[in-house]
Amino acid sequence: MDRLSELEVFLAVVETGGFTAAARRTGTSQPAVSKAIGTLEDRLGVALFNRSTRNVTLTDQGRRYFDRMKPLLDEIEDANREVSGSRADMSGSIRIAVPTTFGRLHILPVIPNLLAEYPDLRVDLIYQIFGGTWSRTGSIW
Repeated sequence: MDRLSELEVFLAVVETGGFTAAARRTGTSQPAVSKAIGTLEDRLGVALFNRSTRNVTLTDQGRRYFDRMKPLLDEIEDANREVSGSRADMSGSIRIAVPTTFGRLHILPVIPNLLAEYPDLRVDLIYQIFGGTWSRTGSIW
């Protein structure tokens, strides 16, 4: 598990209050969460949690670490959302001119997925008629 994943697991444990709940949140197993926390604690050289059979609480060092890491991970998440959100902002018209057979076999099948991902796009598909002339079929979408 990479360091960023370890930090995300750490946050999940703190926010959910336990290793099992953190495993559910992160989509991993409870032993994987325990191993990630152990690796993080070994690397830092401090115990981040007080563990008992009934609950998990932060140590003083764990609280300080959480207070410093939470804003950083929130910033990373915001940056990821901002970048991936910019993809959804694509809009406008696309004109595709292709030979009829190629267009029907290869282009037409992918247009619905393209429009599902970018709903503000408009697609004009133009098929080539035999003899080298182009015939616009009109705006399909």
